[in-house]
Amino acid sequence: MIRTIQGRIFACLGLAFLFFVIFCALIYYHVRPHPVTMLISGALVVGFIWRLISRQIIGPLRNLVAVAEELALFQETETPVHTDEIGRLTLSVNLLAGRLKEIFEALRAEKVWMEAILASLNEAVLALDASGRVLLTNFALWNLFGVKPAEAQGKNILEVIRHHELEQLVRQVLTTGIAVGQELKFLAPRPRIFTARLTPITTPEGPGVVVVLREVTEQRRLEQLRSEFVANVSHELRTPLTAIRGFVETLRSGAVEDPATANEFLKIIESETGRLGKLVEDLLDLSRLEDRRTVLIRQQVKLDEVMARVLPVFEKRAREQGLKLLVELPPDLPAVLGDPELLGQAFANLVDNALKFTPQGEVRIRATVFPGWIRVDVEDTGIGIPEESLPRIFERFYRVDRARSRASAGTGLGLAIVKHIVEAHGGKVGVESELGRGSRFSFYLPVLGV
Repeated sequence: MIRTIQGRIFACLGLAFLFFVIFCALIYYHVRPHPVTMLISGALVVGFIWRLISRQIIGPLRNLVAVAEELALFQETETPVHTDEIGRLTLSVNLLAGRLKEIFEALRAEKVWMEAILASLNEAVLALDASGRVLLTNFALWNLFGVKPAEAQGKNILEVIRHHELEQLVRQVLTTGIAVGQELKFLAPRPRIFTARLTPITTPEGPGVVVVLREVTEQRRLEQLRSEFVANVSHELRTPLTAIRGFVETLRSGAVEDPATANEFLKIIESETGRLGKLVEDLLDLSRLEDRRTVLIRQQVKLDEVMARVLPVFEKRAREQGLKLLVELPPDLPAVLGDPELLGQAFANLVDNALKFTPQGEVRIRATVFPGWIRVDVEDTGIGIPEESLPRIFERFYRVDRARSRASAGTGLGLAIVKHIVEAHGGKVGVESELGRGSRFSFYLPVLGV
């Protein structure tokens, strides 16, 4: 068996030459043909030789060329393997094709993996080229800025996200090649805060930059609330402590010798101590309500029974203030599912608040039944609340009139506690008010079994 290309060529030529000699001898000795006939015979022999060479060499080479072209198009292909040099070349090409297939599959898997990671990010990620045009982005861009990734492709960063400070940061990174991070404020379509991280990269076309935008609006809001809360608590604690300290020093400096003065000062100290105790209790209540791990003791609760337990204390207070305390409850008020102690506290806080800020007139308590809900209203004819204060009225430590609130011994946490209690029971709170004419605080609770 001849296994080499040279061997096959020499074999074909030798065989063809042998056939040619025999053919010529036979014709010459028996036919004595014309020279033209001899020439034609030679051409036939050459054609026969070319046919042999084409089948043995050129055909397999053409197959290899076709395989190489398919590999260039990343198409899977394979060609039969011969046992000669062309066979070894074919084997090498097949091995190359297999290796390219493995590499291509690995790249495809990595691409799918990277796309999955980008799609799962909450941050908007944009890869930009040297001119600031978008090469790649993720779906978070649509969630945060309302721009689909396909629409952003090829556009300048300023066309995609209209923020000139961000565009300046992109140019800075492209110029210096140094990563930067900065907090950016967006005003439209609504006020928001983002942290921007820009990192230089190298693309096939040259330098580029990756922009990562993460919204921190809620985080900054909570930080501000925490800061305000600490400041408010410090202020609320400092005020009674300062008063107590001042009266104690006055007593120690000789006022204790005057029984009337000493008794007055001791009453003030007792009052301020009571304020401190109430503030600490309210803070603890609010902390427990905000702790998601707190489990409510839920049971069937009749709101008329809760009100009957709480109201006697306030009826006495109303009489002392010269106010009317009116209660209007429908018969057969349906039950709710909840913690009776907490619901009683929410109701008491609303009535207490109404009595504090109603110099004259009345406080009216109503309950109304709706499909699936009960609404409780506590309405007064008091001083009312300015319209601009209504959105913040249930915030911790928020006071419309700090001087009046402090004079009424309020902690500024009562309405915040009401809101947390009602929401913990699956309900909602609301307020309507007109300055100088009174307020109506309402809360809704779902009816048991609905």
